[in-house]
Amino acid sequence: MTVRGSIQISNNMTVDAPASVPGAQPLATAASWRFVVVPGTAADQADVFYARVLSLAAAPQTLDLTALLDPFGAAISLARVRSISILNSSIASPVLVGFAAATANAWTGFLANPGQLVVQPSTATNQGILTALAPGSTGWPVSAASKLLQLDPGAATVSVSVTILGASV
Repeated sequence: MTVRGSIQISNNMTVDAPASVPGAQPLATAASWRFVVVPGTAADQADVFYARVLSLAAAPQTLDLTALLDPFGAAISLARVRSISILNSSIASPVLVGFAAATANAWTGFLANPGQLVVQPSTATNQGILTALAPGSTGWPVSAASKLLQLDPGAATVSVSVTILGASV
């Protein structure tokens, strides 16, 4: 499998001046970040890609980063993660998807164990998503002792989209 493409994040905002500043013009800011990926295993490269929509039914689901399937169903094993994105499709306000380290063999390349980030729910207008990028040659390492990633929806049933891009060596 050959992996290539880009991940782009942009921020374009306009702030209107308050009435207390007569004649002031709106302030526009723009920033964008990108990660261009080419085939390989060095910095800025990837040869492994995982993408799945998972249904989390009121119970944690653990992903073994050394035993996943690519989009074509072939077995893949990550040695380092270059990017990870998790989209919480739920629009129920109290539903949070915990992105946490598992207890044994937790993936500590990204989170200390115990560690947790929360992917907030989406709204009818916008998506609740966590995206992190590590394009350098090391990325976030994965090993036999640091490979398990747990997604925990608490007592809710939610759908999450997970994409992980990385290198096999």
